[in-house]
Amino acid sequence: MKKRKFLIAFFLWLFFSFAYMQNFSFVETINNKLIDLFFIIRGESQPSSNIVIVDVDENSLIEMNGFSKRKLAKIISNIKDAKASLIALDMTFPKDDGLDDEILAESFKKANVVSGVLFDFSSKIKRGRVPNLPFIVIQKGFIGYEFVPVAKGMISNNDILQKSSYSSGFLNMISDNDGVVRSAPLIIKYENSFYPSLALEVARVYLNSKKITINYAESGVDSIFLDRFEVPTDRFGRLIINYKSTSKSYGFLSASKIYENDFKKELIRNKIVLIGASTSRFYDLRATPFDSTFWGVEIHANVIDNILESDFLIKPSWIEILDIAVLFLILYLILIFSTLRALKSTFLSIFTIGAFLFLSFWVFREYGVILNLIYPLGAGFVLYSVLTSLEYIYESKQKEKLNFQLIEEMKSRQKVIEDEVTYKTNELKKIAEEKTVLLRELHHRVKNNLQLILSIINLQQHELKDEILRSEFSKLQNRIKSIAKTHEILYDNDDISNVDMGEYIGELCEEMQSSIISDDIEIILNVTACLPLREAVYVGLVINELISNSIKHAFDGNGGEIYVYLARVKGEYILRVGDSGKGYKKSFAKDGTLGLKLVDTLVLNQLDGSISMQSNGKFEYIIKFRL
Repeated sequence: MKKRKFLIAFFLWLFFSFAYMQNFSFVETINNKLIDLFFIIRGESQPSSNIVIVDVDENSLIEMNGFSKRKLAKIISNIKDAKASLIALDMTFPKDDGLDDEILAESFKKANVVSGVLFDFSSKIKRGRVPNLPFIVIQKGFIGYEFVPVAKGMISNNDILQKSSYSSGFLNMISDNDGVVRSAPLIIKYENSFYPSLALEVARVYLNSKKITINYAESGVDSIFLDRFEVPTDRFGRLIINYKSTSKSYGFLSASKIYENDFKKELIRNKIVLIGASTSRFYDLRATPFDSTFWGVEIHANVIDNILESDFLIKPSWIEILDIAVLFLILYLILIFSTLRALKSTFLSIFTIGAFLFLSFWVFREYGVILNLIYPLGAGFVLYSVLTSLEYIYESKQKEKLNFQLIEEMKSRQKVIEDEVTYKTNELKKIAEEKTVLLRELHHRVKNNLQLILSIINLQQHELKDEILRSEFSKLQNRIKSIAKTHEILYDNDDISNVDMGEYIGELCEEMQSSIISDDIEIILNVTACLPLREAVYVGLVINELISNSIKHAFDGNGGEIYVYLARVKGEYILRVGDSGKGYKKSFAKDGTLGLKLVDTLVLNQLDGSISMQSNGKFEYIIKFRL
């Protein structure tokens, strides 16, 4: 399992390293979005106070009653009079306008203006004059393959303006695939000559550098030197822009105020002045990591600020080695953590990813180095997911294996248990059969003993002359017969624990029919319950007493019906004994004979039940009890 995990981690490292080297554009876009968050987290920083933007905005166009080359000439003259250090134009004028061009060209000469140029990468259109370069360009370490963008066409100022410009820089900006400007090209090649961007040319003039050196490495352009002043770039000669803040963060002066000479001169003195437009007519609105509404002239200002302050964001030539090493380290750590318990492994993996993000931000903020985020994060997530899935599958298989072994063991144990149960069951059956035989024998002997007692009482009864005593002896015999009948039924039945009350009460009534009940009295039975021996005896005695009482007091020699109802309703047993005779008073039922007192004692004390009586022309006992 460990070897398999190692091979998976190694394969992922190779795969993501290869994908990283291919520099897929859609992955780079996602990575750039993550880096944009670093700008937001880092927050805004103070822009350079040495850069001022003269803004041709909507209000300026209204106050100046439009914009023209003559008005621009006056603006440039007023800026020069305020002793600005350098003036640069974020605009081009390829069209000839006669006298206006001469006036503007004169202001260019007096102020040493750096003018703008636009290169075309799609067509060979050429408008205006090719700029003269007041410096030399040196290629150092050129490897034979040009990484610097090569333009096909050009749009620059007309001849008179271009000749009057001190120098020129291109205004081209290249957005990433998502439309955000994150880097700025510093060098473009056109007709076998190299031309600087407006920002690079402003920095060169400001630093009074006489040459630009393009320094190459094996992967492409490594950096650009202004004499000994180094500007790090990517392989295509682009500077990753370290944006200072949101839009309008640099000093903005209204073009109309400069035109009317209504401004504080110290705001411009000894400073770099960029003349640009923040009006929708010029279509120069861009998106940046900080702000989606950033004017092009502000991007030039940020690039100049980065160069002069040496405040760079860099992807050095060795960054690819570092990114691949970081990728390896994260995969290795997650591989090590996967050997721990699930909770600890998850925590440490999340901590590793969090530490990587924190370290990347810290390096970005402190040293301006941009590490790749998407590949280490993606590889770490994929490895963690794969290892977690493998661990789950492995544990599932182990559980299945253990379950199979357990089932097999249980089967063998079950066979032993079944054999033991069968043996014990047979033993218990033998014991139960012996017990049943003994109980039946016991019930038989009890019944015989009760019959013996009945015979003795019967002999004694024949010797009595007193009819009252003979009657009491008859009652006693009936009570004993009631008890003996239960033992007789249990002796004959298979179930010796419960008495079928229908059979028991039926046979009990047959005994009474043959002895004390006349032919004109009918007993109606509705019995559906079974009772244990103890309760069956008590219920039988109660029924015996109540039937005897009805025969004696309810009919006066006339015929009628006696009914007995016994059933179980919702866990409660209900016994109803009544007759169709004339009935008798409740006071008699309550304070009457010994038999009725016996009924009360049996129901209340032995059955723990309740007795109620109804007398609506007829008399009925209602007895309720639970087991």
